[in-house]
Amino acid sequence: MHIIFLLLILVLKLPSFYFLPSSSSLFTSHSLVKIGVVLIAMYMLYDEKIRRAAGRAVLSNMPIILFLFSQSISVICAKDVGLFWKSYHNLLISILIFFKAALLFGKRRNLIVRFLFLVAIITTGLEVALYLVPKDLFRLLPFQSEILDAFIVNLDRNRFSFESHNEFLLLVLLFVSFTSLSKKRRFVGLIISVVLIALSFYSSNRTRLISLMGALIFFIVSFFHLRFINHKGRSANIVFTLIAAFVFVFILFPPRAMFERIFAPSESSDYETIIFRIDSIKHSALLLQSSPLLGVGLGNYPLYPAIHRYVPPYEFGKSAQNRYDKAVPASPHNIFAQVGAETGIVGLGSFVFLIFWFIRKDVEMWRKGKDIKMVLSFCSWIIFLTFLFNPSHTLYISGWFWFLRGVIYSKNHSIPLITKS
Repeated sequence: MHIIFLLLILVLKLPSFYFLPSSSSLFTSHSLVKIGVVLIAMYMLYDEKIRRAAGRAVLSNMPIILFLFSQSISVICAKDVGLFWKSYHNLLISILIFFKAALLFGKRRNLIVRFLFLVAIITTGLEVALYLVPKDLFRLLPFQSEILDAFIVNLDRNRFSFESHNEFLLLVLLFVSFTSLSKKRRFVGLIISVVLIALSFYSSNRTRLISLMGALIFFIVSFFHLRFINHKGRSANIVFTLIAAFVFVFILFPPRAMFERIFAPSESSDYETIIFRIDSIKHSALLLQSSPLLGVGLGNYPLYPAIHRYVPPYEFGKSAQNRYDKAVPASPHNIFAQVGAETGIVGLGSFVFLIFWFIRKDVEMWRKGKDIKMVLSFCSWIIFLTFLFNPSHTLYISGWFWFLRGVIYSKNHSIPLITKS
C-alpha cells in the first residue's frame, strides 16, 4: 500500500502525459493518479482501525475541513458548475492525499527520505534532458497537449523548465549529503544538488530563483537550529566541494539569460509578466468587491478575465502560443488573490486561518529539536512560495504541498536525521 501510494505521488511530480494512444484528458497520468488515490482511500476504509484513525485525524485537523467547507459553499455563486467541479475535485484529491500520507507514514522512518531522494534524481535528470535535447524528449514522451503548449512557449522564451519547481528537493539532497552514513549517497546527493542549483539559474525562471534562495535560507536556518553535524571535517569538506563545484559550473557556463531577465531585461515580456500579475491581483480585488461573501465561485475566475495582453507572440510555435495565451489568464498567479476572488471573504478567511494554523503547528515542532520533519516543513513552505507567483489550482504542484503536510502530521513525531543507507 505504501509503495503504491508513493508511486502515484511520484507520477504526480512528473509532467502529465498520455498513457494510452488518445488525446483525451481522461487518459493522462495525472488522471490515473486521481483514480488511484480514490481507490486506495476506499480500500483503506475497509479496515476498522484505519477508519477510527481517520476519524481522529479529521477531528484533529478541523481547520482543513473548515477550509474545504468554505470552498464547497462557493458553488452557490458559480456560473459554471463544470469549472467549479474541475477545481473542487482537485482540492478533494489533495485533502485525501494529506490524510493518507498522515495515516500511512506514521511509523516509516527512512522511507520518506529515500523516496524524496529518488524523486530528486528522477526529476533533475528529466530537466537535464529538457535542457540538452528538448525536441528528442518531446518526441519520446507523449506529454499532455496543454502541458506541451506551455513547454514549447517556454523554450521559445529560453526558459528550460517543466514548471515543476523542484527547488524544495534541494533541502532533502543537502541533508542527505550531510547526514547519510553512506559515502555513495552523500556523493550523489552533492552532485544532484549542484545540478539542481544550476538548472534553477539556467531555466531563466525568476520564481525558481526565488524558491532556490528560499531553500538555501531554510537550509542555513536548519543547519544552525538543529546542529545535526557531528563530524566537522565532513561538514567542511561538503561545504567546500559544493561551493567549488558551483563556482566552476558558473564560470564555464554563465547563465546570462537569467541575469539579463533580472538585472537588464530587454524584452517587453520580462516586464509584461510582472505587470500581468499586478493587474490580475487588482482584478481579483474587484471580483471580491462584486461578490464579497462567497466570491464568484471556485474555479470560475476564467469567466471574468482581465483585459490584459500577457506576452507578445513568438516566431516558434504560434499555434501553441495562441492556446497558451488563452490558458494563462485562467489564474491570477497568486493563491490569495484567487481564493479571495473565487470564494470571497468566507473562503479567504478560512484559508488564512489554515495557513496560520500550519505555521503554529510547525513552530511547535521546530522547538522540539532534531527532526527531519522540520526539513519537510521547510520543503512545504518553499512549494507554497511558488503559489504566490504561479497558478496553484492543479495537482501538479499543490498535490505535493498537501502530501508533505500529511507526512509532517503523521503519528510518528521523531524521524532521525542520520540515515544508514
